[in-house]
Amino acid sequence: MLYKIIDQHPAELADKASWVARVWFDIHKITDLPYLKLNLKALEKTTSDPVIRNLTGIFVDQGYPSSFNDKISTLCFKWLSNYSHAIAVHANALVLLSPILQKYPELKQEVIFLCEAHPQSDDATFRWRVERAVNY
Repeated sequence: MLYKIIDQHPAELADKASWVARVWFDIHKITDLPYLKLNLKALEKTTSDPVIRNLTGIFVDQGYPSSFNDKISTLCFKWLSNYSHAIAVHANALVLLSPILQKYPELKQEVIFLCEAHPQSDDATFRWRVERAVNY
């Protein structure tokens, strides 16, 4: 039900529903693949920063199956290359990329390149997050 609201309703309502989804996942420690797939599908559709922040937060908090690596990496690179996204979206993208970068170290240079051009690249916290993702 929450994912129908996220997918089909105006931004403000979708933002609230995504927050409730994150809390629900956290309280119930949901790791069932069908629910995780719903979350990934919603992430692929949305363009709302608060929704992206909340839904990526589910994966940050709970983890995600390695079968999601391709889609997660595609989404994260898309978000990192769009500097208009909120910094929380970029921060969550870096966390989600960490295990992928360990498995595929050839991607580390691309992440570093994207982040060096980021408007927040001079910020110590942002640099720390990039280092943490790359050296996970």
